[in-house]
Amino acid sequence: MASLPGLIWALIVAMTLCDFAKAQRRISSRVACNPTRSTIYDQRHYFTKLSDRSRVSLSRYRGSTWQYPLLNALHDLDGVTVLGFPCNQFGLQEPGHNSEILPILEHVRPGRGYVPNFPLFEKLEVNGDSAHPLFKYMKGQCEVITSAFPSRSRLFYDPITPFDIEWNFHKFLVDHEGKVVRRYHHNVSPTSYTIRKDIRDLLRRRATARNL
Repeated sequence: MASLPGLIWALIVAMTLCDFAKAQRRISSRVACNPTRSTIYDQRHYFTKLSDRSRVSLSRYRGSTWQYPLLNALHDLDGVTVLGFPCNQFGLQEPGHNSEILPILEHVRPGRGYVPNFPLFEKLEVNGDSAHPLFKYMKGQCEVITSAFPSRSRLFYDPITPFDIEWNFHKFLVDHEGKVVRRYHHNVSPTSYTIRKDIRDLLRRRATARNL
């Protein structure tokens, strides 16, 4: 698996040893999120882009390994923006400095001159006590997606909870208003039929609302 654990993408006109492991084992490819009036823009979140070191607000996107090329393809779809957030909490697969991430993508993983065409931000944490508020919020809006987590020795955060992101390339779908609509298991391809259908449904719903 390539780097960038906890990779998140969004549709914004514009991504064990614990008690719950005793529960029934469950793995879902996607789960629905709770209908709500709140959005990811209600709090001011600022992130630093790796490409030019500029500091941007998440609200700027309001209304706008093997998975990397597919993420580029997803970002090219009309009405879709992919937002990438590196993290080192899964198998320590992103141990380098922020300045090393883009060169590694280009020359090593996946290599062959790969350059992400979507905004890629500085590393942060997505699980545990130090999880970024954005990820705490998005996880809190959705159902549990799996109870099948990697071994405790491969998860570098505490505490572990049922709502955690389970591994690299976990994805969230956020609509043009900033509402979290779906979350997807890390094994779901960015260009899978399921994700594309969910995007088409959102775009159709948005177009209908505009015509009312």
